[in-house]
Amino acid sequence: MSAQATFSFEIEIALDGSVEPYRPATYWEPAEGGQVEDLAVTDIGAIDAKRVNGTTVYRTRSLLDGIDRNDPAIQRLFDNILEMHREDAEYALCAEDERRAA
Repeated sequence: MSAQATFSFEIEIALDGSVEPYRPATYWEPAEGGQVEDLAVTDIGAIDAKRVNGTTVYRTRSLLDGIDRNDPAIQRLFDNILEMHREDAEYALCAEDERRAA
C-alpha cells in the first residue's frame, strides 16, 4: 500500500553580504546608505534537537554536506530562497552588522 505525507522542519540559512554604512538625514542632506549589497546564501542547515541528561541540546547540521555549492541547480535553490525571504535576510544581515559595530 502506497502512502504520501508531508512534514515540516526548521532550517537555518547562513548569509554573506556587505552593508553600506548608514548616514542619517540632516536638514540639508537626505539619508544615505544602509543597503545590503552582494547578498548570498552560504549554507543551509537543519536544526536538530536532542534530549541529553534532561536538557535539550540544539545543533545545526548542514544540508549541503557532499554537495557542490557552485552547481547551477544549488545556486538556483539559493536564488529561490532569497527571492522568497530577501527582506528577512537583509534585516538579519543588517542586525548582525549593527551588533558587530557596537
